[in-house]
Amino acid sequence: IRATPLLQNKAHPDFVSECTQTLQICNNLQSFVYTPSSTAVIAILPTLSNKERLKVVRINAKLSTSQASALLNLKNVEKLELDKNADEFDTLCPFYLYSPSIAGTNGWM
Repeated sequence: IRATPLLQNKAHPDFVSECTQTLQICNNLQSFVYTPSSTAVIAILPTLSNKERLKVVRINAKLSTSQASALLNLKNVEKLELDKNADEFDTLCPFYLYSPSIAGTNGWM
């Protein structure tokens, strides 16, 4: 996702709804890249949790520590990039490195 349509300076609710519906039916999703600096990604993230083939996630949004930590529950993700989360990185990094969800990988790609 490269752009998010806005309605009164917030992500358009129809866009968020259609995006989450589309992601829910997408069974072969291998990568997810969200580059707009919008909070719409927070509503979209839960739809990624059951994607078995998802290997790469890149998000350009400011997430809370709990939202960033929820990314650890994504199974099979080999590469996780949080572009605007320098503060959360220090908290999240030790858990990511030792997370059972990335067993078999080195955690850094």
